[in-house]
Amino acid sequence: MSNSEESSLYPIAVLIDELRSDEISRRINSIKNLRTIATALGYERTRTELIPYLSELIDDEEQVLLSLSEILPTMIDCVGGKYFAHVLFDPLELLCQVEDSSVRASAVQSFKTIFNQLDMPLLEPALLDMIKRMNDGDYFTSKSGAAMAISVCIGSMSNEGKTAVLEIFKGILENNQPQVRKSAAENLKFLPNVCISHENVLIECLRLITNDKEDTVRLLTVENLIEFCKFYPENIVNASIIPMLRVILEDKSWKIRYMLCDKIAELGECLSNEHRTNLLCPYYIKFLQDPETEVRTMACTRLAEFGKLLPIDQMIIILQILSPLTADVDSVKIALASNINKVSPIIGKANTEMHIVKILNDLSKDPSPDLRMCLFSDLESLGSVVGFEIIGKHIIPALQELSEDKQWRIRIRAADTIPILGRQLGLEFFSMHLDSIMKKLLNDSVFSVRESIIKGYKELSELYGSTWAEAKISEEIAEFQASESYLRRMTMISMVKAFLSKMSEEKILAIVVPMIVSLSSDAVPNIRLNIARLIKEVFPLVTDASTKDRIKAILKTMSRDDDVDVKFYSDLSLKAFG
Repeated sequence: MSNSEESSLYPIAVLIDELRSDEISRRINSIKNLRTIATALGYERTRTELIPYLSELIDDEEQVLLSLSEILPTMIDCVGGKYFAHVLFDPLELLCQVEDSSVRASAVQSFKTIFNQLDMPLLEPALLDMIKRMNDGDYFTSKSGAAMAISVCIGSMSNEGKTAVLEIFKGILENNQPQVRKSAAENLKFLPNVCISHENVLIECLRLITNDKEDTVRLLTVENLIEFCKFYPENIVNASIIPMLRVILEDKSWKIRYMLCDKIAELGECLSNEHRTNLLCPYYIKFLQDPETEVRTMACTRLAEFGKLLPIDQMIIILQILSPLTADVDSVKIALASNINKVSPIIGKANTEMHIVKILNDLSKDPSPDLRMCLFSDLESLGSVVGFEIIGKHIIPALQELSEDKQWRIRIRAADTIPILGRQLGLEFFSMHLDSIMKKLLNDSVFSVRESIIKGYKELSELYGSTWAEAKISEEIAEFQASESYLRRMTMISMVKAFLSKMSEEKILAIVVPMIVSLSSDAVPNIRLNIARLIKEVFPLVTDASTKDRIKAILKTMSRDDDVDVKFYSDLSLKAFG
């Protein structure tokens, strides 16, 4: 063998060695360098040696196969251009048939990438042959891969090609293996938009899914119905699709009913007002009373989304049957509590006061803290309709109870909720109903709760402005500074740090500096330590020379403190000032 021949074989030898490595990272790296290897080999040897060799890697790890499927669409120029692109089909065809669904999906997308770069007439014969081979395979993964491949490439095919592959697709839906039928059912929704002149066969495919004996296949009817209703005109929907919707609405499987609840708003959006009112609404009412907990829960979750599509009188009928759900299992009650406030803007003030307030009142008395926390979602919608007096009367007492719960994790959730309500409901409501709760939590025995409240005050200071912030910190300093409680004095220092950015120099001189002077000689070392750290933040905000000298003098005194940590932080602050 000549030196030149030996040199030309070297790249493929390196590739083989890397692909056989025990380290998966080296195999993946080798795959990512396929273009470099192919360039060294040239077009012909890439087509005759490299690509066939890649087809032998089909039993490798998932990550390697994913890398392979991603690199193949970039190699069209490496095999000689679009007239030879079909040679890339062989490894992709095998990847479409592996057991791992993510690899199959990636391979199908790689097919799509190739089709988008080339003229379909060049590829259609090879593509048809490939789909037929995959459909004739013995394993369910092969037929599933065929269904996926059809869904991504059929849009670029000729009318004759579409007819041929749709017959194959229909046959896959009639296969005796549920996994195969499910794969085809998952991909049917992509076809109406690209097979405009094949309405009859597509509707027959949908009918096969609707009447399938396996509920895992029928489950996919709902999404397909939505796509068909979106695409086809009303006369076809009424004649062919609504009858199938009626069939699936009567399905005995709770999983189907759950899916219908989940998608009921999407279904409603693509149907006429008549079908929403006379067909979907009666079934939705049944779902709210379904014997299965999961179905009732999902029905409550979609309450507002579906409700906004209905006439108000229909929504009132729905609200009238919700009272029993306030005594249901927790998952149902939580779903109801999370969504009931969103219904208010749909039905107006009078109907809210008549039908929703009682539900809120019942839910606010529930023993579950998690449920009561859900009542605070979207209070802005409720308040904008009925006014904030009702919120203060029916909702805030529940928040008050949660803030006093024996479990600190519940108290911290209440603490986290208050700033959100403060943003939604405004300063006046906050001052009247929420501030007292925050002040009480500011004295909580658990640090995390106090920390959450301070964070909340800081957020509100951004919203309510400097004037409010200065008034609030003045009030807190007056209350906390004289306290004998070490924790309260520590909390005050943390509050000052949080509010500093919102305070004018005048206020800093008036209330913060005196506090520093007072607490710099506190009996508790940890208080003195935190004062030293606070001074580091206060000093740059002060321009008055005499005050700066006074602060430095305090630090110098503290730098001689008996406590080593107080001395350390005092020295640190002094060095920062130069």
